[in-house]
Amino acid sequence: MLLTYNLVSLPAKGIWNKEQTILALFLYYQIPFGRLHARNPLIIKWAEIINRNANSVAMKLVNFASLDPVIIASGRKGMGNTSSLDREIWEFYNNKLDLLNTEAELILKKIVGADVKSLDSLFSQLEPAESNKSFYGEERQVMVSQRIRQNFFRATILSNFDERCCISGLAEPRLLIASHIVSWTEAPDKRLSPHNGLCLSALYDRAFDQHLLTLNAQLEVMISPKLRKVSETTRFNVGLLEIEGHSITSPVRFGIDMDLLKQHHDHFIALKNK
Repeated sequence: MLLTYNLVSLPAKGIWNKEQTILALFLYYQIPFGRLHARNPLIIKWAEIINRNANSVAMKLVNFASLDPVIIASGRKGMGNTSSLDREIWEFYNNKLDLLNTEAELILKKIVGADVKSLDSLFSQLEPAESNKSFYGEERQVMVSQRIRQNFFRATILSNFDERCCISGLAEPRLLIASHIVSWTEAPDKRLSPHNGLCLSALYDRAFDQHLLTLNAQLEVMISPKLRKVSETTRFNVGLLEIEGHSITSPVRFGIDMDLLKQHHDHFIALKNK
């Protein structure tokens, strides 16, 4: 059941309305805690979309941080001056990211219509590797949905690993991929789940996607003998043999779905033994 609301014009000043607050929470999950400030270009863009100023949006995001158990457990603090609406929205959507995505999508469509270019401008996290994967077909309104959902998954995964490759620590977003542990075609109900994603650099993403690399139950990297053999005969060190047996960086907010990881690991073992 969706949280119902009447879409009205978004006020630029005064009390935040429900639509703006939902979009702010939608954004909150996509940005690491250390980047919740008014100078963040993404916050500036979103402020324009929801008709607030960047300082106001940044403060709202930090308010949500004060409600976030992950932030509280880390010893960090938000602003602590949350409104009753902030708490209502947080409590309703906490751990219901599919629902939050659906609601945010409805509101964004009301604001930008079917203007795909506007969404591409807003969503700086879109990655070429995902752009050819159609979640819901190719109709124009459907393409809007695809971009919103695709970007949310990518941004949430990158934020969950502090915008670094969980294997190498590489911190260049243009070289990072939000990798599905189990592909969305195999697990359609998990296609947007942040528990079904790893932040990997392009090389490791490709190896992981082809089941030439996996993680064991201790979240340590395992390399296929096929990949090891190729690496040993490669002229230049491409950073594959060194990572074997090393643990990945732990996710910040959303833990890894170990059942999905086991599926990937089992597929890796099956191919390894062929």
